[in-house]
Parts: sequence; structure tokens; C-alpha cells
Amino acid sequence: MYNNGYNRDILAGCYATDGSLLWLDELNGSGNNNDLAYGLSINSSGETFLFGRTFRGSEGNDITLLKYDFAGNRIGEWPFSTAPLFNDDLYAWTIGSDGILIAAHSPGNVVQLLELDFDGQLLDQF
Repeated sequence: MYNNGYNRDILAGCYATDGSLLWLDELNGSGNNNDLAYGLSINSSGETFLFGRTFRGSEGNDITLLKYDFAGNRIGEWPFSTAPLFNDDLYAWTIGSDGILIAAHSPGNVVQLLELDFDGQLLDQF
């Protein structure tokens, strides 16, 4: 996370074993406010997935998934909203051999599960 003095942005990066920076990426959500990274996971193909939330203005906070290739190129960015115009938040996630499962908090203290493939496509929501 990076605080630019006005809001927080998401930073993702990778360092070599000698401490040199290999790549760095910054995300400032469309609402230009506090965006948070919660963590990341790497799948068996070496793709890195960053899980967080971004502020999207009048739409509130949405769950955000970023995908990076081995060289640090952002090859996917997907916001997910469990309920339009409300604040969504992320509780937990896991990566399996065939996709991603996200536990999300939506309004009314409801926890929803989102099942995604590795290309960010929503397969199921329950």
C-alpha cells in the first residue's frame, strides 16, 4: 500500500534475491480514494494474483483482483460487486488447481462466495 498524502493506492512489486527491484505496479482506483491490497497468491503457472478492494466513487468499495505474469505485466484487472452501490470487502481467498474462491462481505453482514476462473470470469456466486 502506498500513501500519496491524499489517499492510499495499491502497489505490487517483485524483488530479486539480491534486493534489486524487478518490477513495480501502482493502482489508483477510479474513485481516487483509499484502495487497499490484502495479499497475493501465485498459481501453478507462475501467475500472481493480488486481492484487495478499490473505491469506485458513487459505487462504493468493490473487491478487486489483479493478475500479473512472471515479468510483472498486469494482464488482468477485475472489480467485483456483490451488491451495486454498496461497500464490498474481502475476507479470504484461495487458489486451487482450476480457479479461485473468494469469500466476500456484502451489505447486511452477508458473506458471499465467488468462484472465478484464472481469467477473472465469474463462474458461480453463492
